[in-house]
Amino acid sequence: MANFIFNELHIHPTLPKFFSNNLGVILLRANPIMHSRTKHFQLDMHSVCHYIQKKKVSLVHLPTRYQVDDVLTKPLSMSSFTHFRDKLMVVINPTINLKGMLSM
Repeated sequence: MANFIFNELHIHPTLPKFFSNNLGVILLRANPIMHSRTKHFQLDMHSVCHYIQKKKVSLVHLPTRYQVDDVLTKPLSMSSFTHFRDKLMVVINPTINLKGMLSM
């Protein structure tokens, strides 16, 4: 049903993408040799690989400098923090006091 609607609207949906900044994961996906260090995520990798092989999702390398979500999950240097904050369009507003009045 969804494909019919997409065809009628001339929309060609693309595969959902998993972005990873871990090049080791990308290389391990290309050559799935299990080592003792990969046992802890072996089950997760198999389920993701299943969807990649079925062409349901794709895995794409995204360098760390483009990982905007790092601002929410990691301690960053001030320059990285302000760069990502600006990319998210978060602005510094004047303070609002408890009465709801703006103070400059």
